[in-house]
Amino acid sequence: MAGKKTEAEAELSRLLEEYPDHVGALYTLALLEGARGREEEHRRLLERVLALDPHHTGARAALGELLLSKKQYARAEKEFTTVLEEDPGDLVALVGLGNVYQRAS
Repeated sequence: MAGKKTEAEAELSRLLEEYPDHVGALYTLALLEGARGREEEHRRLLERVLALDPHHTGARAALGELLLSKKQYARAEKEFTTVLEEDPGDLVALVGLGNVYQRAS
């Protein structure tokens, strides 16, 4: 599995060299960094995706999950609520918002 991640990361890096604002590649790289526990890079990449595409609900929900894990409940709530405004049926945001309310009380 580690080899596959390294291989995927190398492909993403090559793609981003040619297309530095490729939202899909940036988002995928953000998820890889998150899976590796590299929280700062994970967050930086998610924020970059959102700067390029504020309506990217996957990146916004992932940022909400990261903020929730850091006990930044108000900010996590805002991210999940924004996702739900775009897509009221987004399960990640619904569960995340429920977790915010449960943990913050």
